[in-house]
Amino acid sequence: MVNGSPEAMFWPDPRLLATTREPRSAVERAATLIARSCTSESDLPTFARWAAFVAMSPTQLRNAYYCVNVIPRDARDFMRILRLLTLSRGCCDSLAAGLDCRDYRTLRCLLIKAGIARSGSSHANLPSVSLDEYIACQSFLNPGHVLTRQIVATFAPHQPPTPAGIERASKNSG
Repeated sequence: MVNGSPEAMFWPDPRLLATTREPRSAVERAATLIARSCTSESDLPTFARWAAFVAMSPTQLRNAYYCVNVIPRDARDFMRILRLLTLSRGCCDSLAAGLDCRDYRTLRCLLIKAGIARSGSSHANLPSVSLDEYIACQSFLNPGHVLTRQIVATFAPHQPPTPAGIERASKNSG
């Protein structure tokens, strides 16, 4: 993966994420809730607002993450940053402006845990980031956790084939 290459920087159209199929397991349900939340036009900083957006009670929403052994607050914060990155196609320049944070410390903590800002700064130290880079550098969810892998799988059908994938497909069909 090369930072800045078209295939590495691809982010799916958020409208497509709303059309993900019905979940068939607890981990698919938890990933789908995050993916669908990426279509929100505004930040979802509280469980009440996030739950209202996905048409659940806050308790049901929290339980969706407890069922997959994830701290609900970490899933929420992961989703908040993922939503902004999806809407901006990975551009990090205006992430702080898109977060509904009441104070500088909260904003700084979110951006540092997202792996986008350095300690002591509330400004992004990267101009842009791919989904894989965000997954690798954030500290909300373990990159190897089944939920994180399911989120990547949920986004995958909405990504165009890479040049290597196109080349393989043409060799197989010819």
